[in-house]
Amino acid sequence: MSVDTRIRWLKLAAAITVAVGLLIAVAAVPALAAPTEMLVKLVVPGAEAVHPLGTPTARTLAAISGGVLVGWAVLLWMIADSLFATHPRLVSRFVVASIGSWFLVDSAMSVAAGAWPNALLNCSFLVLFLPPVLGMSASAVQAEGR
Repeated sequence: MSVDTRIRWLKLAAAITVAVGLLIAVAAVPALAAPTEMLVKLVVPGAEAVHPLGTPTARTLAAISGGVLVGWAVLLWMIADSLFATHPRLVSRFVVASIGSWFLVDSAMSVAAGAWPNALLNCSFLVLFLPPVLGMSASAVQAEGR
């Protein structure tokens, strides 16, 4: 896979992550919470019997976590856009460390909270982010002429 393809892939993954972050963040507004509540009902067993985002605490946590997710994805986009072409191995290290630490904490705590389907859903983000950054050996970068 060429470095340019890797950059496009990583930027697409970041854009999808921004969309997910915005979906979560808008749940802070009760009138806009329905799509996020459907997502919660998918990843939290038993949530279908309750109004999962019906409390100010839940809406505040949605606003915060959605905002953090958007900010993280924008940073990943900017790294892909400005650094990947000249420092692909460094960007790969950043992305693997970032996505890996997010995955471990989010998945472990989701399982601990009884929301194990969220840990499975998190695997989709691994599929989004890891392929463009794995295999960035020195020989792969040299073969690309960078």
